[in-house]
Amino acid sequence: MSGSLLEQADQLLAAGQRVPAAVIVRIVLERWIRDEAEKNGIANADSEKASSLNDSLKRVGVFSIPKWRQVQTCLDIGNAAAHGKDDQFSADDIRRALEFVRAACF
Repeated sequence: MSGSLLEQADQLLAAGQRVPAAVIVRIVLERWIRDEAEKNGIANADSEKASSLNDSLKRVGVFSIPKWRQVQTCLDIGNAAAHGKDDQFSADDIRRALEFVRAACF
């Protein structure tokens, strides 16, 4: 399912639809973060904010600092998109986020 969502994000981005592409990337990333948190016994993995889970995964040593930063950057792009702040990210930002999510989540 997540792979097909990322394909949709690719197609949307190719069509110039940055906002929905960024939101989809965030959805896939957030699902993955929740799964990682649950696998690693982090409390409230199903209800905590994704950024809080990202911090927790760094704190317990699952995410290195560089990986934690990359995750947060991708979350920030998706959050900006979801809140109508499309001036805060570019198509290249979304491409890099897509590459990171593909590499990290699959």
